[in-house]
Amino acid sequence: MNRMSEQLQQDVFVRNMAALWSADAQLAWRLDALEDEALPSLEPTRSGHQTVHRTTPDGREIYLHSRYDPLAEAQKWVDTNLEDDKYCYFVDGFGLGYHVRALLDRLRGEFVVLVSEPDLACLRQGLTVLDFSEVIRNHRLMLITDNNKNEFHTRVGRVVSLIMLGTKVTQLHSSVQVSGAFFEAMRPTRTDYLSYAKTAMVTLVANSQITCRNIAHNLATYLATPSISILKNRFAGYPAILVSAGPSLRKNQHLLPLAKGRAVILSVQTTFKLLLRTQVVPDFVCSLDYHEVSKQYYDGVEDFQDVHLVAEPKAHWEIIDAYGGPISLLGNDFAKLCLDDAHVEHDSLPAGASVAHLVFYLAEYLGCDPIILVGQDLALTNHLYYAPGMPIHSVWEPEINRFCTMEMKDWEYIVRYKNMLRKVRDWEGREIYTEDLLFNYLEQFERDFARTSARVIDATEGGACKRGVTRMALAEAIETFCQRPIDPALWNYRKKGSWFDPKPLPAARKAMHQRWSEMKELLTLCDETLQTLSELESLLKNPAEFNRKIKKVDRLRLKVREYDRAYRIICAGAQLAEFRKFSADLHIKAEDLSATEKAKRQLQRDQEFVQSFRADTSQMIEIFEQAIERLDRKISSELHSDSSEEVRS
Repeated sequence: MNRMSEQLQQDVFVRNMAALWSADAQLAWRLDALEDEALPSLEPTRSGHQTVHRTTPDGREIYLHSRYDPLAEAQKWVDTNLEDDKYCYFVDGFGLGYHVRALLDRLRGEFVVLVSEPDLACLRQGLTVLDFSEVIRNHRLMLITDNNKNEFHTRVGRVVSLIMLGTKVTQLHSSVQVSGAFFEAMRPTRTDYLSYAKTAMVTLVANSQITCRNIAHNLATYLATPSISILKNRFAGYPAILVSAGPSLRKNQHLLPLAKGRAVILSVQTTFKLLLRTQVVPDFVCSLDYHEVSKQYYDGVEDFQDVHLVAEPKAHWEIIDAYGGPISLLGNDFAKLCLDDAHVEHDSLPAGASVAHLVFYLAEYLGCDPIILVGQDLALTNHLYYAPGMPIHSVWEPEINRFCTMEMKDWEYIVRYKNMLRKVRDWEGREIYTEDLLFNYLEQFERDFARTSARVIDATEGGACKRGVTRMALAEAIETFCQRPIDPALWNYRKKGSWFDPKPLPAARKAMHQRWSEMKELLTLCDETLQTLSELESLLKNPAEFNRKIKKVDRLRLKVREYDRAYRIICAGAQLAEFRKFSADLHIKAEDLSATEKAKRQLQRDQEFVQSFRADTSQMIEIFEQAIERLDRKISSELHSDSSEEVRS
C-alpha cells in the first residue's frame, strides 16, 4: 500500500472514530485499545478495493467480501435486501462495511441501521476503509458488539418509532459463517425486544385516551390527598416483601405472618383481598390498571385497616372511589397540564409495565433493602396463571364440578393465548411455559434488577429464572432478613386527622374550565384549517395563488400556539393521530416526488391529521365536561359536610 493510500485510510479512520467517540464512547475506547498486531491484513482486490479473510469455527479460511469487486457485490446485496416500507434494518455482520455503506446510500428520509458484529478487529479495519462518520454521529448507524440485553434495550429504545413502522432483519452470509454462534445468541435478544416494543406501542396508542379520561376523573383525589413524598426513605434499611399473584404464592403465603411488623409488606391489588382473608394485612397496596374491572379487587372490603394505596392517576376512577383507606396518587404530567397553578407537587415513580413493577419501584422509594419477591412467577408454574384464591376464581366457581376443576379453567385461560406461549428456564433450570406479556414483564424486571442498588431476593420458589437476583426460600429469607421489628413511630403518619384536603379543588375547577374553553376554540380553528386545506388542494396548479392562500394556514398555526397547553392535552390522548402523521412524514421524505406531488401528499397528511385531531378534541371536551362535573360534586359534597359539622358544633 502506498503512502497516499495509507494517509487516506488514516483520515477515514480518524473521522469515523471522532464520530464514534461522540456516539458510543465505550466502543470507541475498545477499538482504540486494540494493538496493530491483532488486526487482520487488508488484501487488494481486482477492482482496487480491499477485502479481508477470516477463519470459520471449523477451520476454513474465507473472504468476507469479493476478491474481485466488493462494491458490485455490495450493490447486489442491497438489491436483494432493500424494501420500500422498512425504516429500520438489523444486519448481522459488518465485515469491512461495503454492504452497510451501500444500504445507507440507498436509504432516504428517516431510517436507522443496526449492525451486530462481535469481531472488533475486523470492525476497526472496516472503519479505515469507508467513511461512516456522519451516520454514526447522527445515530443512523448503530454498532452492536455484545449480546448485553439491558444495553440493547436501552440503545434500540431510542429508535422504537422507526422500528414499529417497518423492520427488516438480514445478514452478511460470510460473517455469519465466521461468528454464527454470536448471531444465534443475538437472535432471541432482538426478537424479545421487538415483541416488547410492539406490546408497549400498541398499549400506548390503544389506551392513550382512556388514560387521559381516568386521570381527569381522578383529579379531585390527586389534589386533595398527600404526595408519596411523606414515604421517601421512611423505611431505609428495613426489608420489603413484595407479594404478587403467581401460582407459587400458594406455597408460601402461610409464612407471611412471620414477617409482619419486621418487613414492609407490599401487595399488588390482585392479592389484596386474599391477604386480608388469610389475616395478612399488607402495609401498602398498589394499582395502575386503567380498566374498571379492577374495582373487584376492593369490592366487599369493609375495613381497609389503614393499608396505604399508592396508585397511578391513570388507574380507573372507580378503583380510586372504591378505596376506603389512605390514598396517595403519583405525580403525572397530564395532570399538571390540566391544572395550571392549581397543581400540587407530587413525587412520581418510574413507569412500570405492570402493577408488580410499580410495587417494586415503591419498595425502592421507601428505601427498603433487601427487596424480597414472593409469588413473582412470571411463568405458568404447574400450568397455572394465578395462585388459588384470586378474584377471577370466584368468577369461575359456578362452573366448577367433578368434570371441570379450577385447574382446568386456569389451563383453558392459558391456551386461549397459545400462539403467544414460549418456553423459558425455571428457577431450577427446567423448561417452563410463559407467554409474551409475562415475558415482557420479566425483561423489564431484569433491567430493573441490573440497575437497583438494593439486594433483590427471589423467594418465589417457582416460576421463571430471573437474572440479577439471589434465589432463596422464603422461610430462609425471613429468618435471615426479617428479625428486627420496624419502629412503630414510622407508621404514625397514617393516623393524621384527614387524608382528604378539599382546599385546592375550587382553583382546579377554574383551571379545568379554562382548558375546556381553549379546546372549544381549537375546535373552531380545526374547522377553519380543514376549509383552508381543501381550498389549497384545488390551487396546486396555481402556485402564486397557492402561496398566497397558504399564509392563512400559517396564521392559523400561530393561533393554535396561543392555546399550547390545551393543544398538548389533546395530543396526549391523540397518540394514534400523532403516529399516523409521523408515518406519513417518513413516507413523503423517503420518496422522490415532484414539488407538486409532494405538496399534494403533505396536504393529504395535514387533512387526515386535522380531521383526526378534531375528533380527539371533541372527545377531550367531553372528558373535561365529565371531570368538571365530578369536581363540582366533590366541592358541593365537602361544603355540605362542612355545614353539617358547623350545625353539630
